[in-house]
Amino acid sequence: MTTAPSSRFVAPKRALIWGLGGGALVAGVITIAAVAYFAKASTLRRVHKYSDPSSPEYRPPSESQVAATKLDYPAPGAQMPSAISVIYNAHKDRTRMTLELKDAAGGVGSGTITSGVSSVLIKLSSEFPGKVRPAQHGESSADGVVIIKSKAGGHGAPGNTSAASGKATVHPGSIDVDGRTVHLHSPAKGKGAYTSEPLPDHVKETMLFRVHTASLIEIAAGKSVTLTVGTLSVVLTPQQIDEIREFVARMNPSK
Repeated sequence: MTTAPSSRFVAPKRALIWGLGGGALVAGVITIAAVAYFAKASTLRRVHKYSDPSSPEYRPPSESQVAATKLDYPAPGAQMPSAISVIYNAHKDRTRMTLELKDAAGGVGSGTITSGVSSVLIKLSSEFPGKVRPAQHGESSADGVVIIKSKAGGHGAPGNTSAASGKATVHPGSIDVDGRTVHLHSPAKGKGAYTSEPLPDHVKETMLFRVHTASLIEIAAGKSVTLTVGTLSVVLTPQQIDEIREFVARMNPSK
């Protein structure tokens, strides 16, 4: 007859099982803590290597970058708007922040747009090295693009916008802020400002530009803001102005 093992043999097995379980729990906690520590350390190293003069990868700021740190930036809100996206590229070790001002109901902004235009998309973008913008490395300007879709033969007929704005190499357009004119500037060297692409049912026009950070701060403080590119005028809504304010607030390298 087979008899059940006595309790003195069962207890050590239970103790062994609980011991192993407890050890695994402790190991898990240690692993989580280690991952958190090295993730934080990695971020600190990225800030360190670009901002610390003792680092071999230190990037001394230019005069314009230092000047940009002294601008009167607005304070960011508690929550980042959904119109703003932040993407880190691990391969390039760079972060890009993008603002997209998409069409509102009935058109762009208040609906005050040139007849024949079906949609307008305005994008602003800001880039910096690492995951955290290095201190004293402000940006004197941001990249921008206006993408216009029009009915074929309407506003977007080839040459329409280019005749008024696309050939302007100094100021591709302007923004009216409470009656004051803020000029847009040509994109980075080597990039064409204007392109027009005829499609089967519409024409797609693209205008690249740069806008000074100081001008963005002025726009963010405005009550009435109108973008003009060639023959196109777009009145921004209060919400879109707020989104520009949140965008430029997050360009502040001291935040």
